[in-house]
Amino acid sequence: MALITRIIVFLLSLFFIIVLLGATTGFSDEFKGEVTNENYRLYTIEWIYEKNEEDRAVVCGTKVETYDYGGRRIFFDHYAILLDEGKIVTQFRMDAVQVSLENEDTVETKKFRIKLYAGKISKDGKDILGGTRLEESDLKGLRVEFNTFKPEEDLDDFITLYKGGYDIHVYVFPLVNIRIPVMENPLYTPEKEKTLLSCIDDLIQNKEYRNSHGGEIFPEQSRNVG
Repeated sequence: MALITRIIVFLLSLFFIIVLLGATTGFSDEFKGEVTNENYRLYTIEWIYEKNEEDRAVVCGTKVETYDYGGRRIFFDHYAILLDEGKIVTQFRMDAVQVSLENEDTVETKKFRIKLYAGKISKDGKDILGGTRLEESDLKGLRVEFNTFKPEEDLDDFITLYKGGYDIHVYVFPLVNIRIPVMENPLYTPEKEKTLLSCIDDLIQNKEYRNSHGGEIFPEQSRNVG
């Protein structure tokens, strides 16, 4: 009799567990899959050519911005910069912003900065550049500095970013990225490269000029960068 009682209690307990699970999860289906959404994007691509008060180049590179009709903006730049100590390095920055319309009549918008985990640029399945946001950083975007400047290689990267035809990979969470295609720039012409080439030549000459003057510091050279 005791055995039968224990069996009945066990079956009743099992029944209540099944009912409880059905009440909490029976109407929730979780699944994942790849989907393709039709979307339209707007792009702005431009050269970076910044000068100091002496009209000498201090920053050269490419800036790219893209946003879709959902209000999500991604912008990044990759450039060579002459530091105060007279050394040229390259830097990469990436930021993401969600824009919402607050007032339709006044077209007032509100921007929410998205905290990124990492980001990179790839072309034809090959990574060009990128990095991970530092955990101790107060910024929500990426700030990566490369301690070398190789004029020919970096020049090719700047031109590639200007010409388009690559992918932006944005990581809000580790191991999961949003791929954003950058279409080929229909306004690109080889003639436009002269602006970048002129900037790089001016940047190198400015470095030599700085070094010949004993590495004198010009604070204004770091303006608009950071």
